[in-house]
Amino acid sequence: MNLRHAFNRVFGNLLSTSRRIRGICGRGGVINIVDMLWCVLRYGAHPKDYFMFEFYKKNGRERNSYLTIMRYLRLVRKFDKDVFKQLGDKIYQHEKYQDFIRRDWLLLGKGNQKDKVSEFLEKHGMAIVKPVHGEQGRGIGKLYKDESQKIESLLHDAQVNDFLLEEVLGNTKELAELNPASLNTLRIYTLIDKTGKIHVLECMLRVGNGENAVDNWGAGGIGYHVEKGSGVIDQYGVDKQSNKYLYHPSSGMLMLGFQIPRYQELLRFVTELAGIEPRARFVGWDIAMLPDRFELIEMNFPGGHDFLQAFGQGYYRVIKSNW
Repeated sequence: MNLRHAFNRVFGNLLSTSRRIRGICGRGGVINIVDMLWCVLRYGAHPKDYFMFEFYKKNGRERNSYLTIMRYLRLVRKFDKDVFKQLGDKIYQHEKYQDFIRRDWLLLGKGNQKDKVSEFLEKHGMAIVKPVHGEQGRGIGKLYKDESQKIESLLHDAQVNDFLLEEVLGNTKELAELNPASLNTLRIYTLIDKTGKIHVLECMLRVGNGENAVDNWGAGGIGYHVEKGSGVIDQYGVDKQSNKYLYHPSSGMLMLGFQIPRYQELLRFVTELAGIEPRARFVGWDIAMLPDRFELIEMNFPGGHDFLQAFGQGYYRVIKSNW
């Protein structure tokens, strides 16, 4: 990326964000741009941070409580590099946390594996396909046993990039009703402090939107904030574009006051997970609630900064003081 292209991209972000802010509160564009540039310098906040965390409504002390993108990247550099590299590999995760992953899965890589894929699909009827090194739900989809053209395309792509085939899971009844097309999961953030104590920072319910097969926030899903003590949804739902939802758009269900089933059991499951690798100190856990058990879908190390703070609570001071 040359300097001119980088400048145009940054300036474009400033302009588009400024227009969105003006549409919300009517504040002039020049003031917005100057304030965003100040927040880049003072807090390390990208315009996306500025808008998502509603810095245009906040004073200096409130802004300083947020883990912005630049602060987050500085935090990442403090992680154990070997653990960081290992846990970024989904295959390593499956092996490391095998006691918490009971679904059937198959690694698809180089070589002719058509028979294995056919056997897997014949057994399960369909599968979830995931890029081994993907993130935010990109590249994830369903594959059915009679989709011969898609199977051939996947086998071709697997000669370059590794994929996982996974057994399709089904939610417990309460979560399935919210959006039947997707597996709706819980994202729970944990932090291990200087003394080795495990803290649950936040819990969110992620629900797919419409026919999308995934609930990921980065792939169009909607997140709902869960009150840590009770397990009850206590705010509007939010997508990554900061749109707010009182009712879920596909099911029409009022989400405010929704009780997460078996919530205390869920917290015990996550606390046990967090203790497996204490060097992974800040993690976002994706957990499926099935009719008969909990299942680890994915561990995200490090846990990320945007979804964690999308509901009005900044975590910069909390993480910094406990690091």
